[in-house]
Amino acid sequence: MNEKIIDNDTSYSKCKICSTNFLPKTHNNKFCSDECRKLSIKKSDKNWRERNLEKTKQYSKNWRERNLKKYNDKNILPDQSLDRLEWIKKHDPLYSKIVYSKLSKAYNTSQKVSIVNRTYYQLQTIEHYTESNNACVCCGIKGVDFLTIDHIEGKKEMENNVELKKIGYSSGIRGHHLHRWLVSKKFPRGFQILCWNCNFAKGSLGECPHKFEKQ
Repeated sequence: MNEKIIDNDTSYSKCKICSTNFLPKTHNNKFCSDECRKLSIKKSDKNWRERNLEKTKQYSKNWRERNLKKYNDKNILPDQSLDRLEWIKKHDPLYSKIVYSKLSKAYNTSQKVSIVNRTYYQLQTIEHYTESNNACVCCGIKGVDFLTIDHIEGKKEMENNVELKKIGYSSGIRGHHLHRWLVSKKFPRGFQILCWNCNFAKGSLGECPHKFEKQ
């Protein structure tokens, strides 16, 4: 029961969490704010989990055993993703092993489909702009995870490119969205594949130091 404080005919209560005196809106109001109420719920849930740790572990184990087939069926990839996975394996067998490793750690089908789709568009983009060499056009390092898309004229500057503007280019398109956009627009000019080091050096210095070594 809340501790009551009488002051000039006004009944105050002491918050159960922070011990602040407050004027309750209802007779059973135990907390001075929503924050304290949420903290109380969180604390109560934590205490319950600690008291029932073994019970909840056993319940989860029993549920998994009862629903194992159903759970596995939910994690089956759709046909389109399986086809794309085969394409990835065919075009880059080494990187496909990394993809399978990522899939094994995914929690559900949605996450697995996302991994496959992102890799599919990323690999298509790299293959096109490197003519299937899958290497940095500057230093020659190979490996999909080492490579990224470089905007040759600069990300912001390319917004002034009339041809790119016609097909909806924006400097705000980045990451896997850029891979998908490049594939959908039939790989427009103005982009190249660099490794992360060369791309960073080019962005910071204007030119990658490798360029001067070749001269």
